[in-house]
Amino acid sequence: MAKHGDRLHVFSYSGPDPEMTINDVQWKELEEAYSNPISTEMRKELLRLSNRYLFRRRSELGAATQKDVTDIAIDVQKAISGFTSFAYGAYQQLSKVAPNSEEWFEFESRFNSIVAKPESLLRIRGGNLRDLSAEPVDFDAGSVRLCLTSSLLNDIAIQLNVVLNRIIRGDEAISGFVPGDAFKQFLLDVKLWAKEHKLPHAPYAAASRTAGISNKSSAGPIARLCFSLEKVFPEEFRAHPASDTAVAAQIERQFQLRQRVEATKKVGALKSENDTE
Repeated sequence: MAKHGDRLHVFSYSGPDPEMTINDVQWKELEEAYSNPISTEMRKELLRLSNRYLFRRRSELGAATQKDVTDIAIDVQKAISGFTSFAYGAYQQLSKVAPNSEEWFEFESRFNSIVAKPESLLRIRGGNLRDLSAEPVDFDAGSVRLCLTSSLLNDIAIQLNVVLNRIIRGDEAISGFVPGDAFKQFLLDVKLWAKEHKLPHAPYAAASRTAGISNKSSAGPIARLCFSLEKVFPEEFRAHPASDTAVAAQIERQFQLRQRVEATKKVGALKSENDTE
């Protein structure tokens, strides 16, 4: 099974984007959790980040699963099983008549005779023909006719099953939405929002103001703010973190991951510059 997200990478919906409002009482509670005032302009930005989270959260929860696509391929495979059995010559699965009987020989004779007649040839228009193994060929001028021989039917059945089996295995699947990613991104966004405005943004409380040592048993103001703000989200979009310290741990992980990604990009950019010199 190919490795990819559990959900598809696309999500369709109708209606307006989800939006939330925060009343004055809730803002006061958030400021108390943060131990800092939040100005009107900063409130607008924080509300924008919250609504962006709701949009992402709805997408990751509502997107169809990769299994839904796999199930379609399985259903199609079952639906054409009669055809593939016939194409493979497995006549026993299609009829109670013995495959080596005179009746089957007569059936095959009539089948091969009819498909070989001009009026029974399969017409394929030029626009549907492609030859990827050779030089481009212009088929648009007309069309070709194919005889549905047992060999051709067998080739078609094999190709159909190859394609369906690849879908079932997860080949060509694009990594999609992962439930939980929206909240992780939200936590990182809020930390960067606080950092930009020179507000407290350390995930954990400082055990010593002079030493600046982090105390990982106590959540910092930014983690307490995010934990309290999450409770204001509409119930259907909540992430339900276990505690403010759990939120602090997630903030720290996301920020460290971001730093590693940025460091990798810088190394790659520097290597690219050296290669061009």
